[in-house]
Amino acid sequence: MGELAPGELASGRRKIRVAVVFGGRSTEHAISCASAGLVLSAIDPDRYDVLPIGITTDGRWVLTSGDPARLALSGGPLPSVDSVAVTGAEITPRTDLGEVDLVLPLLHGAYGEDGTLQGLLEMTGTKYAGAGVFASAAGMDKEYMKLILAARGLPVGRYVVVHDRQWRDGSGDAGERKRVLDDIAELGWPVFVKPARGGSSIGIRRVDGPGDPLTDAIDAARAHDPKVLVEAAVDGMEVECAVLEGLDGGPPEASVPGQVLVDAQSEFYDFEAKYLASAATMAIPAPLPPEAADQIRRLACAAFDAISCEGLARVDFFYTPAGQVLVNEINTMPGMTPASGFPMMWAATGLPLPQLVDRIIQTALHKRSGLRLPPVPGVGPGGLGLDPTAGGVQGMPSAVVAARWALLGPRLVAVDESLEVGAGPELGHRGLRHLDGRARGRVAGGAGWTLALLEDAEPGDGYLVTTRDGRLDRFEHRVHGFGRGFLVPQPSRDRVDQITLIHVHSCASPTGRVGSDSRDHDL
Repeated sequence: MGELAPGELASGRRKIRVAVVFGGRSTEHAISCASAGLVLSAIDPDRYDVLPIGITTDGRWVLTSGDPARLALSGGPLPSVDSVAVTGAEITPRTDLGEVDLVLPLLHGAYGEDGTLQGLLEMTGTKYAGAGVFASAAGMDKEYMKLILAARGLPVGRYVVVHDRQWRDGSGDAGERKRVLDDIAELGWPVFVKPARGGSSIGIRRVDGPGDPLTDAIDAARAHDPKVLVEAAVDGMEVECAVLEGLDGGPPEASVPGQVLVDAQSEFYDFEAKYLASAATMAIPAPLPPEAADQIRRLACAAFDAISCEGLARVDFFYTPAGQVLVNEINTMPGMTPASGFPMMWAATGLPLPQLVDRIIQTALHKRSGLRLPPVPGVGPGGLGLDPTAGGVQGMPSAVVAARWALLGPRLVAVDESLEVGAGPELGHRGLRHLDGRARGRVAGGAGWTLALLEDAEPGDGYLVTTRDGRLDRFEHRVHGFGRGFLVPQPSRDRVDQITLIHVHSCASPTGRVGSDSRDHDL
């Protein structure tokens, strides 16, 4: 037997290709790199074909070394994407992620954990792990996170939000700054001042009284975010709890809680105490009464659901001497460094790091791309001569039609409707990109772009639609199941009753008539 090609399994099926994206433009760049280092050391190379992609601090996407040791936090310089970038290997995410099965976005903070990267991946139809656009944005903005948690009945601490126009010199009522300072004073002392949309304890200061220390702390936080959160200090134990999305659509699951241990040299749990301290940073399980530990696990899952989180999260709490539990915040892409609580708490719960990473990946792979909802039948205008504002196709909202058309442009050729698939056996997983066992999971016939790739089911035979050399390919690639991309299924439990095949191409249809190549085929 000859050697296996890169990315190929012994069974002939190719490995699942996962892009581990890390770094980013935020102040948490180094922590993201360290998270990637730990995950790269744990991901199963026999199952996954890993593509390490770094985002530099100036926003460039580059291929990087996959050596975990070069991304570790140590006593030397903090890790960075530039230090592990492959020379001359800059990529374009819109086009170069096309052959990736899943993106694992290990970015923390702005431009990565806040919904911006998630929105990009949604627009390109790329599957990704973790929270979606809304949950990412809500989890990043601590003002709205607390509003949502409180609206769902979860106990949160007292806080004051300092908005840009209330603090900026020369903007509006001169008395606004005084009113903000008065509101902060009513919280009592000490308080903690932090950027409203930040993490890893960067930009946070403890303030013990009014005056210059408070205004200096607000100005320092504003260097990271024009919106600032001021929180009342809570006398109590700091506790964290890790959450994973439930299996097979079940409820979320919470780890055993852990207690945050602050180094005696640190005033509070700041960046150095979290990531650079030599002593242990957590006691797992946390020394809590059993009923308090159970309450924290329930509240962690409730917070996860409150912001419609997906994949994974870490929820932080305070446990007071009086036995009160307060939710402090939720992190939708928690740190995954060796010193981070998220992997340590799951390991203590019985889920070691390799299995934890595998579960995160597999949970995401079982979702559809885009908004992770069943695809909407119909397509945009163009080949069908439709007006994108005229009400849509088959009841599709006009906004969706316009969005689809913006992506497809003049490439749309035709739509085949009413292609019947008879009832058959129950849906069963057949592996990603299964093509009836032919071509080792790749498209036969030299096709260059797969538009409708079927997976995960076998209620009957279907057809794979591709383009080749800028022209529409014929219906020659038989496959099983219902699928993804631009193949739109209408499944009902264990059968697929109807599918719509959407054909696109680069230049002209085989008949030379754009928009007139619609044909019905029995399957």
